[in-house]
Amino acid sequence: MANHKLTRARLDNLQKTIFRLLEVGKEAYMIRDEQTKHLVDAMNALIIQRNSGLDGFLKTHHLGTPVAIRVQRPNETIAEAKKHLLRASATKDCILKILIRTTLHQHTAMFELEDADTNLLVVDSYDLIISQWLQEKQMQEKTLSV
Repeated sequence: MANHKLTRARLDNLQKTIFRLLEVGKEAYMIRDEQTKHLVDAMNALIIQRNSGLDGFLKTHHLGTPVAIRVQRPNETIAEAKKHLLRASATKDCILKILIRTTLHQHTAMFELEDADTNLLVVDSYDLIISQWLQEKQMQEKTLSV
């Protein structure tokens, strides 16, 4: 009988619930740039929108836990990207993590990747691989022409 009174009281005093998503629209929550979206999508992964440390999860799980993905930002070193990925993935109980490297910084030390944990895979983006390949070809041409 108490539930009936509570239900009647709520129906008599309706309150409008306001959702921020409906006010600002879905697009306001889409914070990933096109490059990040394409890289995560190319891995057949789900894109995460509202997490500053993660960009996505693989659709397949490892030992019942999600596999976290982060794309290196243009203005961050690989060490900074790794730190963000490790911190954010720990809160999601991710065992395996994937870091997509998009830039090479001159001051990046080799040990930053060598001390990586065995559950972290660092993969170069297609753009980075092609850029490095073209630079190598240009260096070869300069060497041959001297």
